[in-house]
Amino acid sequence: MGQDFQTHKEKLYQQLKEQYGKVVYTYTAHLKNAGFLQRDCNRFKWVQIILSAISTGGFVATVIMDEAKVAWVGGIVSTALLVVNGYLKSKDFAAEEQKHIDVANSLWSIREDYISVLTDFDALSENEIMEKRELLKDRTAKVYENAIQTDKRSYAAAQQALQKEEEQFFHEEELVNILPQHLRQ
Repeated sequence: MGQDFQTHKEKLYQQLKEQYGKVVYTYTAHLKNAGFLQRDCNRFKWVQIILSAISTGGFVATVIMDEAKVAWVGGIVSTALLVVNGYLKSKDFAAEEQKHIDVANSLWSIREDYISVLTDFDALSENEIMEKRELLKDRTAKVYENAIQTDKRSYAAAQQALQKEEEQFFHEEELVNILPQHLRQ
């Protein structure tokens, strides 16, 4: 009986680690997606500014120089600006970015609770562990139910950040340096 209990408890620990990993991946992917949206929005704004400056400059140059070539360039650039503006009219980068941030913020609390359960694991009974696991699973499902989807680019960036750059983790020396002087050991 003791061996079965230990085996089951080990399985619970493994399951909690896997669920924690999935939450961390999703959390990180949403943060990456929000960052990409912010970057894309900034790029489009710069494109708008540049195209607007070129088309305005083309118009002014046409009036001053009376050159047909300059008028054509200004017209083409103005058309490109119209296309960009039309695309941006239907795209709300800020709202989409905020949705990803909201999902990440919701997952942050769940992620921290998983860490707490894994930390307290040895002090908890098997039933307490299963109760906490179910609560965490239900909270996670509720977040996922209403969550905006991430894209492949964000998932790949999350994978890179977690596997290669250890983005969501600290080394012991980093943790010590982050703590106020009086808490360092």
